[in-house]
Amino acid sequence: RGRPRVAAAPEDQRARILDAAARAFARHGFAGASLRQIAQEAGLSHAMIRHLFGGKDALWEAAAEHLFAALQAGMAATQAGGAASDPVGRMEAQVRASVRAAARTPALAGFVMQAGLAGGPRYAALVERYLRPLHAFALEPFRQLAATGQALDAPAHFVFLVATNAAINPFAQ
Repeated sequence: RGRPRVAAAPEDQRARILDAAARAFARHGFAGASLRQIAQEAGLSHAMIRHLFGGKDALWEAAAEHLFAALQAGMAATQAGGAASDPVGRMEAQVRASVRAAARTPALAGFVMQAGLAGGPRYAALVERYLRPLHAFALEPFRQLAATGQALDAPAHFVFLVATNAAINPFAQ
């Protein structure tokens, strides 16, 4: 009861807040999550969240960056090595990277889903900053395969949704 006693390093405090915020926004959406609940789950004071992030909007943005960082790093790594020149190998590497990122950050799917359900400027920013670039990057090898007749004649957007949902949704449960 009272102020939580935590002697953690500032980086650890920030990470704990971001993890707790990601889970809260994934479960309750932006409107349903509260800074006090997030602080309690992180084991830190509400004032610490205010000090580090200012307010709920900035915390939501930082949580989005935190969640997508692992996925972006995994996708970028798929271009390393031999997979960069092999569209099939790159698609396989991207699916593996998506599954690993989803396993490490299970709040990602719920976070995106809650933002999508709420719509509005937060979701629009999420789409522009993270989802649209990820979509373009992930579909590049599929389009290469489709151009050479090695992929099914299916809408690329549908392929992206199927692959993404297959990789992420088991961890969202």
